Amino acid sequence: MSIYAGYASVLMSVHLDNVSCVSYNQDTAVIAWRIMISSVVPWIVLIMIIVCFIAYGYGQKRREDLQRFARQTGLAFSSGSDIDADEELNDFLLFSDYSVKKLSNVIRGEMDGVLVMMFDYRSTTGVGQVASTRSQSVAIMELHRLKPPSFEMYPQDIFRRVFGPLSKKKGIEFPHRSGFSEAYVLISEDENAVRKVFTDTVLSYFENHKGLTVEVKGGRLLYYRNGNLIRPDEVPSFLQQGLEILRLFQ
Repeated sequence: MSIYAGYASVLMSVHLDNVSCVSYNQDTAVIAWRIMISSVVPWIVLIMIIVCFIAYGYGQKRREDLQRFARQTGLAFSSGSDIDADEELNDFLLFSDYSVKKLSNVIRGEMDGVLVMMFDYRSTTGVGQVASTRSQSVAIMELHRLKPPSFEMYPQDIFRRVFGPLSKKKGIEFPHRSGFSEAYVLISEDENAVRKVFTDTVLSYFENHKGLTVEVKGGRLLYYRNGNLIRPDEVPSFLQQGLEILRLFQ
């Protein structure tokens, strides 16, 4: 009986030692975790501050460069806080969704006899971890003479991403110009009128200039490259291309 009691005592001692070791290991892991957190968090905060500083500096330089361009070309510059996209621009599909919209670095005035407005546009959908933000440069120009019918034209990949394969929106096809139909989706409620303005010259232009989104609504033409925030040194060519597109329909 004493032998069994001895075994029991040994086993109990081993068990207590194991429990003690487990407790010690857990305490050690907690302490190590706290030390790691206390040493890493300051670095994370520092990195975030540096990133914010760089972003702020980039934004400031961009604003100054765009303001300088506007001044040199006789155009007006504003922060964009005076423009309500939901009220002033909601006839365009780009601004008709329920995203949080912000316009900034607005340049406007007259170029080559055409009223133009160009701005940085940022839209945010969703909240928290599922929030998605997109920034791009957008140009809007007034159509003074001929006013073509309203239409929307997207790159094929953008159309599929926005509307999906089950969309009821059907593009206007040009069987004799497969290059255009492969690159773009063209939508309008007045198909016959749109076919008249999309001449071979117009179709050829867009076949050779892919990736553009163009909307014509209420005597105004809007154009941009999806997700493309252009550099300040690209502004002249960006606006010139807008004027080229506008002249196609005049």
